[in-house]
Amino acid sequence: MLIIEKNRRKEIQMETTPADSGSVKRAEIIIKLKIGTLICGVVGNRLFSLLEAGDIRVIPGVSGRVEEVIEAFFTGDLDQDKHTMPGCKELRRKRRLWLYGAQMKR
Repeated sequence: MLIIEKNRRKEIQMETTPADSGSVKRAEIIIKLKIGTLICGVVGNRLFSLLEAGDIRVIPGVSGRVEEVIEAFFTGDLDQDKHTMPGCKELRRKRRLWLYGAQMKR
């Protein structure tokens, strides 16, 4: 897990969790770190729900080079096809709502 401080756009911490960590353990780690937004590839429903309950914004279905994804997030371009995991077009539409919220509902 790469943690970026938004105001400075720099890496501030690298955290690893064992691949066999369950959803609850992963959620506890992320919530404890006070992450505001989690950008990820695949995330299970249980972990997604736990994170949302912990006031973490989750943006799933993202792929690409880390540097490009970070830049796209900060410039508002994360909803482009090139940042969408193959087979996740439906997530891309939902991701627009997660990224832009009420603006998209108009």
